[in-house]
Amino acid sequence: MNRHPEIALLCFALLLVAACGEDPEECPSGGETIKISAPSFKEGFEFEIDRYEASRFDANAASEGSGREIACSMGGVQPWRTVSFKQASSACKAAGKRLCTRSEWIAACGSMGLENHFPYGRNYDRTACKTESVEPGVTGATPTCATQVNDIMDMSGNLREWVVGTGTEMPGLAGGGFSDPELNASCTNVISPSGGTDAYNPGKGDGFRCCK
Repeated sequence: MNRHPEIALLCFALLLVAACGEDPEECPSGGETIKISAPSFKEGFEFEIDRYEASRFDANAASEGSGREIACSMGGVQPWRTVSFKQASSACKAAGKRLCTRSEWIAACGSMGLENHFPYGRNYDRTACKTESVEPGVTGATPTCATQVNDIMDMSGNLREWVVGTGTEMPGLAGGGFSDPELNASCTNVISPSGGTDAYNPGKGDGFRCCK
């Protein structure tokens, strides 16, 4: 006869958690976030932005992974795509970050005071980034698609990236995706879904990166 039924019940509960629970999602060490400080661009304009497009914690070069909670910044992995604005916001928050604002994203892409139209310079080069292609690539796979300042990767093409608006601005998708031509792949190109973010059905060219 069990003299301590409460202990037996506790042990059963712990075994059930061990059998059915999942380990919390954590990003591998080495995720890179770049600090941007440009008082000459705008007084007090300082933030941090991920070097790479967001990926799931268990992504690799062949697979996006299956994580649903936390956004990571890793090179050489499949980016997290077909993601809604709400999902992107939640994944950044889980990482202790947030989605970038339009002004932050555009400033980082254009290398601040250089005011580049594309991460790599003022003139479009269809081979510099993952544009006019049939599929997105792994994060950071194209060395020429780095910003001239800070080496932030894939801000033109590969995946369109969710950004938040400030004031009267609407949230939108910045920088163009893997299939987009020159016009859509510039640093200043931000497209806001006409029906709002809740009604928008994300495609495989839609992703994000985080700021803080």
